[in-house]
Amino acid sequence: MGLINVLSSDALGRIVKQVPFIEGAEVTFYGDVPGTFIQEMEQLQKDLGDREAGYALTVRTIADWNFSNENGEKLVIEVENLKRLPVKLQKWIFETSTETVLPDSAKKKE
Repeated sequence: MGLINVLSSDALGRIVKQVPFIEGAEVTFYGDVPGTFIQEMEQLQKDLGDREAGYALTVRTIADWNFSNENGEKLVIEVENLKRLPVKLQKWIFETSTETVLPDSAKKKE
């Protein structure tokens, strides 16, 4: 039996979601998060506050997207570009990321 690297991002799997209100737009989320994600989330919330931690953590759940800038260049998946997206799209990414990727223990209780 060969060894399998279960700690690489490849082991997390991928889930492609179509943006329902932008034709042709899609975001590929990781299908899982590393076990240290919850601890990192808690630390970032302490260090940055909920809003900034939310951006930083959401970016870590995105494997790919097909978004570009005005010049047709692909947007790099990073916090600053996530913040530049239209608010409705940001909200959809946050909600879809939470539903798709985060373990139940990481989701805020309502």
